[in-house]
This record gives sequence, structure tokens and C-alpha cells, in this order.
Amino acid sequence: MNDAWVFPTLVWYEVSGFREIEESMGINNLFTCVILQKDDEFIDHSYVLSLRESIDSYVLIVDEKREGDFVRRVLPKIECFFTEDVKLCSIEEVLS
Repeated sequence: MNDAWVFPTLVWYEVSGFREIEESMGINNLFTCVILQKDDEFIDHSYVLSLRESIDSYVLIVDEKREGDFVRRVLPKIECFFTEDVKLCSIEEVLS
């Protein structure tokens, strides 16, 4: 259980590999997840992703440590899991 970050009451679980990612997205396709490098501390996350529903589409909100890194390294690996059109949005756009 995470008690050191923004969502202290949520239970986080770890997935390993694409099959577990696909299974977890099947449980709840509207999700918030944190992507860590192996053996990193929770606070040292590389990305925070949150998929939400908007009026006309789904929006994937991305918070990344290095600008542009998510689109180059992660998006090509996960976009096959989205069955609907998904718009990307940075956390800065949401907060402004």
C-alpha cells in the first residue's frame, strides 16, 4: 500500500509484461498508473498516466519527467491496447 504519495488510500499493484498489462486494463480501462524503472522508489517514477473519459473521446493524461520521452518510448508500445481513439494531454494542460 502506498502511503507516501498523492493517493494514499489506493492499493497499487505491479504488473510484469504485456499480458498482465492487458489483463489489468481489462479490469478497468479508466485507470491511473505509475511507471517505474525496476528497483526505483515510488517517488522516482518516470511517468504517471491517467486515462479518463471526455465528452467525445478518451483522454490520456501524461506526466513525464523528460518532455517528449513518453511519446517516443512508451506510447508506441501501449497504443495497441486502446480500442477507441485516445487524445494525449499533458498534466500541465489539465492544471491550467
